[in-house]
Amino acid sequence: MVRRKTIGAAAVLFAGLLLSEDAVWAGPPTQQVRSTVESVQTTLLKSHARQDSESKKKKHDTAIKQIIGRRFNFSEMAKRALGSYWEHRSTRERSEYIELFTDVAGDAYLDQIEPFASERILYLRENRDGDYAEVATKALGIKGDELDMNYKLMRSRGGEWKAYDLVIDNVSVVNNYRAQFARIMTRGSFGDLLAKLRDAHANQILARKSRPDPTLLSAWILAQAAPNRPR
Repeated sequence: MVRRKTIGAAAVLFAGLLLSEDAVWAGPPTQQVRSTVESVQTTLLKSHARQDSESKKKKHDTAIKQIIGRRFNFSEMAKRALGSYWEHRSTRERSEYIELFTDVAGDAYLDQIEPFASERILYLRENRDGDYAEVATKALGIKGDELDMNYKLMRSRGGEWKAYDLVIDNVSVVNNYRAQFARIMTRGSFGDLLAKLRDAHANQILARKSRPDPTLLSAWILAQAAPNRPR
């Protein structure tokens, strides 16, 4: 969940120092995460910059999902989120579950990052242990909003670093899903879980259509904050 804080001048200055130091310590995990986040931001800004037709909006949505999909190992996330119930699922059940999980988790990530499409993202630190790494980031919003998001990554055979979990404001996304899924499976069936995922994704689509453009809101806030110029 996004926390609202007042960012003082000293904090902004310190943030600037952090940004200038990025290139010194950042390794491939940070560089790859940063490339993905910046690509998502750029594509979002392009899609909001003009009144596109419905078909063009769908193309932008597809492009964003492809960018996110290249950085996330949603299959691994889905497996971890299902926990011990994974072993009892057939190949067909796993395939359907992964597809639905990818839709829900991908859109949930986009919902978190979209309000910061035109904002600053700090890359604070990188911890690496063999084929595993964690990249800590902080998004700073124009209204004083902050979002701490840590990417837990594992290196693939091709050398790409793929996210298998996100820690958002100290809450693991995978652990959160696992707790929810366990409750559903305990009270119901795997079919119930799939139905819940379908409903969740349908609600995400409706919510995205009804909410205002966050990039336009940021531009409006900046305009209001600008000092009045003498005429």
